[in-house]
Amino acid sequence: MTKDVKFNAWPKAKLDMEKVSKYELLFMLKHDVFFESLKEFETAQILTLLEPLTFHTSSTRYKCDFIAITSEGRFLVIEVKGSKKQRGYHYSRARMSAAAAVFRIFDFIIVIPDPKKEPHEWPYEILK
Repeated sequence: MTKDVKFNAWPKAKLDMEKVSKYELLFMLKHDVFFESLKEFETAQILTLLEPLTFHTSSTRYKCDFIAITSEGRFLVIEVKGSKKQRGYHYSRARMSAAAAVFRIFDFIIVIPDPKKEPHEWPYEILK
């Protein structure tokens, strides 16, 4: 598959503006540029899915915002937050960290899209 081939799956039900945060929408619109800026992954993103699955651990469960599949076959689990001060940020981060500890075949990333910045400048953190 070539680097130029990309598929996105945004279910119509989720695209109702009442259900999508403005940060999720911003990420959806500019995710291609964001993925190109990820220095840790030297591969093209070929498929992005919106809320595709829930990770269950012994202590919690975590439903991701996006999963991107790369041309190398890596799975990037993306959580989109408005800021680190956003209500629920630390709770979501803790659940995501618990899932990252169990499901090691996935790369877990928290991204904070900023409408005032270009996608390659958005802060992000990769959880191990």
